[in-house]
Amino acid sequence: MITPLNLSGKEFSEALGITYNGDILKELRSLQLVSFFKIGKKYMYPTEDVKKVSNMLRNNEISIKTNNGYYITINKLRKTN
Repeated sequence: MITPLNLSGKEFSEALGITYNGDILKELRSLQLVSFFKIGKKYMYPTEDVKKVSNMLRNNEISIKTNNGYYITINKLRKTN
């Protein structure tokens, strides 16, 4: 099977193993934790960002919480070179 270069929001969430929710994806976009582009009303995300966000969750760099909606908490900043 050929791996797609880009994923829809639902596919992106499923690949991460999290609940598909627009608030989560909107927070990831607003915090610039994922790159994206838009086709009509649909957001598309690069497949490689799944691994990036997954690693950030696993390393406790970010966490996804709820409080009358989902939001992302940055636990520690990544070092940039």
